[in-house]
Amino acid sequence: MKFSLGEIEKSASQTFDVIVGHYDDEAKTPVGFRVVGTGSEQYAQADRNIQILNIKEAALRTSGKLDLTTDKDAGLIADGAEKRRVLQTESCVVDWFGFTEDDGVTPLEFNSENLRRMLKARPHWANLILLGIEDERNFMKG
Repeated sequence: MKFSLGEIEKSASQTFDVIVGHYDDEAKTPVGFRVVGTGSEQYAQADRNIQILNIKEAALRTSGKLDLTTDKDAGLIADGAEKRRVLQTESCVVDWFGFTEDDGVTPLEFNSENLRRMLKARPHWANLILLGIEDERNFMKG
């Protein structure tokens, strides 16, 4: 691995494939998500949006309008944590591979709506994706 400034700058735009399964065929074709990492513009923008959410949440907590001993108000904070996870995941997944329409043949179009539906059906995949995004070794080729 090279740690020259040029190589580090190039790594910011590299992608990494997070494999979540394989087709049940002889070739064991992978199925997964293509992501960008912590050095990417997408990650930086998502991080900024998360900081804004954190500031708003902190202002709400310190305003005295929340009673965090109640399930309702504590749930608002928990929902905020989920929003942050979804924001980071959806921002850094740039493509996918191996997913198909219900006919099992036609490639499933990659778009934000399909991504949300996919992660709603398999929420634990978001954790696998985040692990792939946050491990910088995945983006330092060479």
